[in-house]
Amino acid sequence: MFASADDIENRARIIMHRESNWVRCKWNRKELDGALVNFNLERGQARVLGDGTFRVAENPEGFLRISVLTFGVGKLPEVLQQIELALDQSEADQIERKSPAANFRVRSGVTP
Repeated sequence: MFASADDIENRARIIMHRESNWVRCKWNRKELDGALVNFNLERGQARVLGDGTFRVAENPEGFLRISVLTFGVGKLPEVLQQIELALDQSEADQIERKSPAANFRVRSGVTP
């Protein structure tokens, strides 16, 4: 049995969304893009935390690619480099309103 062109296209879209961190979110692009965020995220065995800014792209199907932009120490201690942390679906689901210091907060692997 052969897959139809529509089936192949739908499978490709699902794979594209998974591989490129396209997510659904209760917040829209306008609410998040450029907003300050306090973050506490797991990355492998490490924890990354601090303050940053959301960067959000939206595709024609309404999926969002949400990243946190922040700065970290580069290879030389006196040089800062910009770091982009892409959020997966479980992290996008954890975005919530925050205190006056930041507009939003996102945490992963942290119990409230």
